[in-house]
Amino acid sequence: MKLRASKNSIIAVLGFSCIFAYTFVFLLEPSIVLNLVPDNPMPLWSYFVFIIPAHALGLLLCGIFFRSVKDSLMVVNTGSIIILLLFSSLLTTNIHLQQLALILSGFVSGLMIASAGNYLRYSLVKDNYMVLSAIALIATNGIFGVIRLLAVYFNSATALTFMIVLFTIGARMVTNLGVFEIKETAHHGSPIKPLVTLFLFILIVSINTTLFQEYIYSTEYIDPQLSLISYMLIYIGVIILMLFVTKRNFFRGYLLLAIALITLSTVLIGLIEYSFPLIYIVYILVIVATGLFDLFWFSILAQVIEYSRNPPATFGFGILARVIGKIAGLLLATSMTNLKLIETQVEIFLLMMVILNLFLLPTLHVQLSQIIENNSFLIHFGKEKSQAVPEKTLIESNLLTIRESEILNLILAGKSNKQIASELFISESTVKSHLSSIYSKYNVNSRAEIISSFIKQDDNKS
Repeated sequence: MKLRASKNSIIAVLGFSCIFAYTFVFLLEPSIVLNLVPDNPMPLWSYFVFIIPAHALGLLLCGIFFRSVKDSLMVVNTGSIIILLLFSSLLTTNIHLQQLALILSGFVSGLMIASAGNYLRYSLVKDNYMVLSAIALIATNGIFGVIRLLAVYFNSATALTFMIVLFTIGARMVTNLGVFEIKETAHHGSPIKPLVTLFLFILIVSINTTLFQEYIYSTEYIDPQLSLISYMLIYIGVIILMLFVTKRNFFRGYLLLAIALITLSTVLIGLIEYSFPLIYIVYILVIVATGLFDLFWFSILAQVIEYSRNPPATFGFGILARVIGKIAGLLLATSMTNLKLIETQVEIFLLMMVILNLFLLPTLHVQLSQIIENNSFLIHFGKEKSQAVPEKTLIESNLLTIRESEILNLILAGKSNKQIASELFISESTVKSHLSSIYSKYNVNSRAEIISSFIKQDDNKS
């Protein structure tokens, strides 16, 4: 796998990473925001009852009302201004105005996050999904970690100031890209069923990893301040290591490895009280598994977006699973701590979550492999399928777009224009238009000539 990405792609991903980090702080660290108004403290339950649903609504509605690239640009540009204005209301002493501002901020940030789907679709070219996913995860979690450290070692005002500055810079980086054209992509099938299964998988994985982390923090064996630094360094290290590992292509069972690490952590949880150092081993295993899971679901979501007719809706739906999973994990961990469950009960509950992951994994793979090819997390299972395809149909060329390559492969497989149109969910006139482009690029005049040229290439190779 080649790790490559254009300058504009990296700018778009880094810009949205600043917006993602803002949302992480806003949703997952409400204490940083609430500490700004100590005279009128807002109840924490208001976040879960009003603000989180408002954010979820924004994630879902963006794909309905703001589908185009022009709409996405408007959402990011206008949304950033609205959020900055809403945050100024925190300086007032009216608690109702503050709550309304935070609810609207949650909704607008949801719209902005979902609009990233169009920019991801624009940024995706062949084989760059992994590096773009890694950049997004490293930048988002790195910024999030720095903001949390500023809140711990300085104060909430310093952390929020830093967050707002980066949020503004990120929004400006995105809007400076302007309006762009999204290239058509061949549709191997409907992404709806795989997306629903992926939603459930992201949800369960997010609950599982968050539950582990929060439960470990509640044991008070690990210093909270030290854990912030160690988590950020280990997590980023895992993502960077994965980039080099996937580039070399010598192993494909990364997802199974993550599940194995979580399962091992579940077993070790019950032994923590007998061996103090085990808590650190479990903590490291969970961070490594979290990094692998995150890179899996984000890279898969990025590729699903490539085949989606509505990128904002697809991306918003996927991020919604992450948000719900993180919040549910936090609430479950708090409930388990308050109920003072014994280690055996905790272990059984965590093991149930692992079993759910394993139950969904085969279904998820089958559905994803129908629309996605060449993913580092899926090839390990689908290797036999790719080897069964005749060599003459595996045509890849830098001259052709993804759709043109798909049409050329189907031509060499003996498909008619009508069959190609039916398989790719496009009209016959669109097929003919792409064929004209293919003929010109290969300097031929007919289907017979291009088939003949590839047959000659096969003969020369043999």
